[in-house]
This record gives sequence, structure tokens and C-alpha cells, in this order.
Amino acid sequence: MATPRLQNSYSLRTSQQDRPCFICNRLSNAVLTTDGLSPDWFYICRPHLDDQGFCSVIGGTPPPSLSLDAPRKDDKKKSYSPEVKPESNSVTDLVTGIGSGIWSTLTGAKKEEEKKDDKKDDKKDDKDDKEEKKSKSKSPPLSPTVSPTRTLSSPPVQSRKYILHRDIFYLRERESINKQEKKRASEILQKYSFPAVPKTIPQ
Repeated sequence: MATPRLQNSYSLRTSQQDRPCFICNRLSNAVLTTDGLSPDWFYICRPHLDDQGFCSVIGGTPPPSLSLDAPRKDDKKKSYSPEVKPESNSVTDLVTGIGSGIWSTLTGAKKEEEKKDDKKDDKKDDKDDKEEKKSKSKSPPLSPTVSPTRTLSSPPVQSRKYILHRDIFYLRERESINKQEKKRASEILQKYSFPAVPKTIPQ
């Protein structure tokens, strides 16, 4: 009798118990299951679901994948932008940089004093605003009544479907075949048992 083959279409579900992951043996409550004649299920960690070497999502938009070239392009843009001045190793640039740093600290102290004065003025304005809000909050605001029985219904959450990578799916097939062979062997042993040892003395 031919056993039905596994189908490479798994849906993600969550269980109430944590069990070891099929790949890394960490505890997880995410379960991938098949819907078909030969049900297969196994626990899996959620980070593995984002791994392209493990599985891919059926339908929907795949998560944005970061290519290896993307950071290099950003680095090139940063290095060639006209706003960024190239570094110089000359002594004169070093001395002028130090001098401008000292000058900026002197002018920065004056700016900080001005900022402190501005902050004091802002605090006074904030206190006045708070007092006005308190006086407004004392009068009861008129708001439309909303019935408590009416609730906003969110769209039903659909379980995501995944296709396993061919090597991972091969492991699942092998495990399924091994289980079926063990079951068949135990059935055969029960059906065709050897004769029992005679308990009486033959005459």
C-alpha cells in the first residue's frame, strides 16, 4: 500500500506548550503544520522563518532583504558627498582645527547662557498654559456618546504559508518515511508472531 507523500506547504500556528525547535533545539511555541492526507508538524523558532535558507513565504510581500551591496553604496555616497571635507594630515590644518575648536568653545559658552535665559522664559509660558488648561478642564466637555456594546472588528489574522527549502523538506520526508516504516514493522510483528513455546509435556 502506497503511503501519501508530504506536500511542501506549511502553515504557521502557535501552541500553548514550548517544545524544542527542529533545527536548534531551543524551546519555541511556533509550529509549522501541513494540511493534507499525511499531516506533518514540527516546532520551529521564529528567527528561522526569516532565513531564506530555511523557508520562503507563499504569497504576500516578502520581508525586505538586505543585500551585501546596499551598505557599500551608502558608504560610497558618504565618502563622495561634497558636504564632507576630506581629512588632511598637514600640521597647519591641525593647528587651525585646534584654534577653531577653542574659539567655538568660547562662543559656545555665551550661547549656552542665552539658551538658559530662553528656557526660563519657556517655563513661565508653560506654567501659564497649564493654568489655562486646568480652568478649561473644570468645565465638563461635551462628547458624543459611544455605545459600549459596539466594538471595532479587526480583520481575521490569516496564518502565513511557507515552502521549506529542499534540503529541510528532504529531512522532513525522511523522518516521515522512518516513522511509517517503524509503524509498519510493529504491525507485521504483531500480525505474524512466532509460535509460543509449548507449556505441556507432549505424550
